[in-house]
Amino acid sequence: MKERKIKTETVLGSGRKIKVFKGTARDMVSAQSMCKRPEEAQLALASLLIEVDGKMMPFEDWGDMDLDDYIEIAPFLFSSPETPPAS
Repeated sequence: MKERKIKTETVLGSGRKIKVFKGTARDMVSAQSMCKRPEEAQLALASLLIEVDGKMMPFEDWGDMDLDDYIEIAPFLFSSPETPPAS
């Protein structure tokens, strides 16, 4: 398996550390195939591209994430490296 490139690393307001990996079109297709409903695609993509506190979280666990943490993480999925998400 090809080594993933890190897009960004940061610490959330809650103190949790995240590492966001650069995604591919294949990641998006995989995320879509994991979902029962289209609105779950962002959670599925997060499960493929974001490491939280040193480990990848399963898709099913993303729905239970604290909303403040999720709101802080979500912009990282669709921001470009040149344009950091707004704080």
